[in-house]
Amino acid sequence: MICEYCFTLFEEKDRAPSLTGGEPCTPAHCSNPSCFFACPECLDWLEAISTGGVYAEKLQEAKAAPVKNKWEWILSPDDMTLGELKGIERNRTAEKKKYKDRWDLSKENRENWDRNSASAARGELSMARRLKLPWKGELAETEKGEKIQPDLSNFYEVRTVRKANGMLKVSKYDKHHLPFILVFDQAPRFTALGWMYGKEVAKPENLKAPNPNQPEAYFEVQENLHPMDKLPPIPDKIPSKPPASVRATEATKPAPAQGDIPW
Repeated sequence: MICEYCFTLFEEKDRAPSLTGGEPCTPAHCSNPSCFFACPECLDWLEAISTGGVYAEKLQEAKAAPVKNKWEWILSPDDMTLGELKGIERNRTAEKKKYKDRWDLSKENRENWDRNSASAARGELSMARRLKLPWKGELAETEKGEKIQPDLSNFYEVRTVRKANGMLKVSKYDKHHLPFILVFDQAPRFTALGWMYGKEVAKPENLKAPNPNQPEAYFEVQENLHPMDKLPPIPDKIPSKPPASVRATEATKPAPAQGDIPW
């Protein structure tokens, strides 16, 4: 049998039993602790009994345990709802501010636009929970089209993808001296796959336009990302501007399109 969550082979005798004492979970999974947290049936039961104390602390530690230099986090039902609401709220705010979205805003595509924004918001929230950082999830303000505040604590940028082979995207108008984290959305499970400084991604050979309806941006494949255990901590003094060497590179960037959505 193949575990639906970690994709390892296991025998029937090694199939994880139901935590509630009933029939085994569907789909089947192995007894790896991380797979219990990835399984919705097991997770509901674990959340129900983790009301506090030592067990609750161990539960959260297990959720945040690194897997092969990647970080996993399971968003609670409340956080899933919060991320969805914030994502949709961003879109409605963007419309009121007359930002021009990079997707066609016809009626049939509005649902997909909201879905993408909800995924992005949840990805940010998962990293905020993992790093124990505050998160407001508000629409980023801009100055001449450039995003003023990064996603988390004025330092980290988070990019969320819903495809297993999704790449880390850095726009031309992003602050390239900051670290960008790539998160894979398998809601409610979110996995931080790796990170890179924006300036490392912003190389001429990475400049692409995979979607004809969106402007060019820089894309880096997952295999080249730095492992999450090497993510730089938030410095005591966060630079408001990149170092001179980075600013010289950024001076050659074309100006962002008027009204681009800044996330």
